[in-house]
Amino acid sequence: DTFTSIIHGKVAHQEAKNHMSWAGKYLIVYSLADAEFVANYILNGGSREEFFARFPGEATSPGFDPDQDLAYVGVANQTTMLKGETQ
Repeated sequence: DTFTSIIHGKVAHQEAKNHMSWAGKYLIVYSLADAEFVANYILNGGSREEFFARFPGEATSPGFDPDQDLAYVGVANQTTMLKGETQ
């Protein structure tokens, strides 16, 4: 479990849940603003409290530590999302 899967999708959607089930560590991002927030956190650090307020509950894997778990990432896309859903 060296890599964290960043999953583009909706937490409650079945396809995202399927990605979550095979990912060891994961983070679910819904929007471009979420992706930009994560990129900024990776590059500059940030507030853990603000991170978990933005990505609560099932949006992260159990025990997720953004300060360590975002060092190596891969990306998966929930392919059934429409372009307009995330803009």
